[in-house]
Amino acid sequence: MKLTFKSLLLLAALIATTGINAKNTESSEPLTNDTTEVREHKIGNWIITRESVTSTPDEDETTGETKVSVNIRYKHDFTPHFPVFYIGLNAFTPDRFATQFADIPLNSTKSWEWGSYLFQESLPFGKSQHVGLTTALGFGRAMYKMDNTRYFYTDADRMTHFGNPDEYDVTWFRYWTLKLPLALTFETEVKGDDLFFSVGPELEYRFSGASKGRVGNNKKEVIANDLNLNPLGVNLMAQLGYDGFSLIGKVSLIELFRKPDLTSPYSTSLYPATFGIAINF
Repeated sequence: MKLTFKSLLLLAALIATTGINAKNTESSEPLTNDTTEVREHKIGNWIITRESVTSTPDEDETTGETKVSVNIRYKHDFTPHFPVFYIGLNAFTPDRFATQFADIPLNSTKSWEWGSYLFQESLPFGKSQHVGLTTALGFGRAMYKMDNTRYFYTDADRMTHFGNPDEYDVTWFRYWTLKLPLALTFETEVKGDDLFFSVGPELEYRFSGASKGRVGNNKKEVIANDLNLNPLGVNLMAQLGYDGFSLIGKVSLIELFRKPDLTSPYSTSLYPATFGIAINF
């Protein structure tokens, strides 16, 4: 899926194609009664080929006829493929690489994370441009909807607890993140579009964590916003996609809270995990 900006750039190039002084290659081949001139203009990864065929004038003619044709093709390049937008369901795991979810009671269909990756860059290996390193700068918002009225809070010793049901009918926990991924990416072209897979670590900065609640239809309230989050996190992130869509998954390798002391029988440590879908360009 190519951005509209590139199409506009091509249109401008076509309008100015006869006056472009960009780097080009020229070749001429004499044909029977014809002269063929080929000019190739390169604009980024787009290649515009302009071919003009001039017929040799007859004895009773002073000028020949010139026919011009233009061909546009796109030279495949290595693409980062980080999501322009992603959304996925959230969960907690009790340990790194755990095979089950933590027992914190969550409303699984209403706990989600969304975000975007901007300023994407890539470094392909070799001339084939099928394997390389990719990186980007992104942000996200994670939200965990509780399946009861419990919530996270901290005490005077900066310990993070889970409990204390109150007058709230609905409670949830949310925080924001800045992300810096570094992925090993494999891609190939299938029927004109990219089939790709990427995996690697993602450095994450967490901030603005808060437990929030609501009573009936009343205004939302902040219950606790000093939750002793681990500000720096590292995720293991993977993507599998084709064309402009992909599946995305990531699991944190660093626990969410710095000093967790969650009430039994719940898990002591929590590691965020997200699985969802993404739109890529």
